[in-house]
Amino acid sequence: MLRIHKRNQFIERHFDEPGERAQRETSSGFRDSPIAFRFTRYGNSFLRRVFHLSLLILSFFFVQSLSAQVALVKATADKDTVLLGEPFWLTLEIRAPHGSTIEPFKVDSIPHFEFLIKDSVTRTEEGGATLIRQYFQLISFDSGQWVIPPFQLREFVRTNSLLVNVVFTDPFDPTQPYHDIQDVRSVPINKSKLLLWLALGLAMILLLALIIYFATQKKLKFFSQAKDPPYEGAKKSLKALKQEQPQEKVFYETLIGIFRNYVRQRTGIESLQQTSNDLSEKLKPLFVENSSKYTSLNQVLVLSDFVKFAKYDPADSEATSAYEVIEQSIDHIEEEVKRSQARAVLNKGDKIKTSSSGGGGGGGAK
Repeated sequence: MLRIHKRNQFIERHFDEPGERAQRETSSGFRDSPIAFRFTRYGNSFLRRVFHLSLLILSFFFVQSLSAQVALVKATADKDTVLLGEPFWLTLEIRAPHGSTIEPFKVDSIPHFEFLIKDSVTRTEEGGATLIRQYFQLISFDSGQWVIPPFQLREFVRTNSLLVNVVFTDPFDPTQPYHDIQDVRSVPINKSKLLLWLALGLAMILLLALIIYFATQKKLKFFSQAKDPPYEGAKKSLKALKQEQPQEKVFYETLIGIFRNYVRQRTGIESLQQTSNDLSEKLKPLFVENSSKYTSLNQVLVLSDFVKFAKYDPADSEATSAYEVIEQSIDHIEEEVKRSQARAVLNKGDKIKTSSSGGGGGGGAK
């Protein structure tokens, strides 16, 4: 056997005996050459180098493909030193491949900071990539150096942290003395501004007075003048209301107002201060002989209250019926008052006659 050493390998060459050759041919099938070469490694440095090179190449392509899918994130602030209560802007930026579905950061709270503006997001396309920016306006009332922690987008993808210094004054000079409490300062009066405010106040008062005046006149124009007798004045007011045909609420308020005003002037009942139920009870003696008219009048008074407080929306036919009931009630009350006055005059005359006859008899006996 001949050994030839060459670097880290050696070659063994065997000269086979006939018996060994036949045995090998039978087992392994080598028949072409009487000489077999066997290569044995002294070391594995060559294969190790090839393996490392292949692994490096594969890692390079893997990193390239992975970097094309992973988003790049960062956090920035427009100020690293702020005064106590001074707002500043925090920006979170995500740069992702075009077409990737990446949601913005979910920021609930930041220790030692409060949000003034939150969840202001913009999306733009730059250089084949999607750029997502989130803007947060923060404010702090805790003095000191505070760290804004990193924000995690996904596993192993998070922003950098930021250090923000919150101070009382900028710059702070500890050698300066403390300022004493200042006295109350009197503010000089600006006469021109004072006159302007007075003029505006007077104008507002005048405008309010005009509004009240015209609103009152609009309601009072349906009522007759005081020189008219109660019955004639009520009739004129009803006629004016029928011709005007105002809105439903104004119609019912004016209709009942005409009736109450007539009752007050004709019977002396202070109907303007009475509720609908109280007024009905006081008018009941005037409708003893006609209970149906009294029932209709009571229904109209209740209906007007419902319309006044927006609890009922009557039909046009109900407005016409209410108008007729009030007109008939005024006519009925006028007749009853005249009858009462006539009976009072008759009773007074009878009393005078009785007293006269009694006085004459006494004189004859004497």
